[in-house]
Amino acid sequence: MHLLCSSVRHLMAPDIASASTEAWLGLLLTTSTLERIMEFFVAAAKDESVKVAAADANGHSPTWTNRMEFMWQMRRDWGEFVASGALTPPKLSEVWFEAAQREICRRGAIPHECEEVVPVLHGPGVALRCEFCEE
Repeated sequence: MHLLCSSVRHLMAPDIASASTEAWLGLLLTTSTLERIMEFFVAAAKDESVKVAAADANGHSPTWTNRMEFMWQMRRDWGEFVASGALTPPKLSEVWFEAAQREICRRGAIPHECEEVVPVLHGPGVALRCEFCEE
């Protein structure tokens, strides 16, 4: 979950400052479907491939990106969420991280072994760990 949140924050960074992504991430991860979350990564991947193609062609990048379109859709979703009279979405720590910590404690899995390194295409790999992992 930390990796997912960090990835989304990193990909939002040019358009939304990292400090203000909490509400966007909360809305995306608590009220959206997994398909909607995947749409964000698809939009970012499309933008990256367009950026590479544009750099090869003329060095100019398009001003309106798939990611920006996704962000406008999220802005509309936020407007609908606020108009529904609901309070702000729960904080990520309340929904994801505190729930995971409670479950880890309930199962008596503190400390526990960390996951194997996950290979990443054209990269060194990622070790998925939490604060309770043993080295």
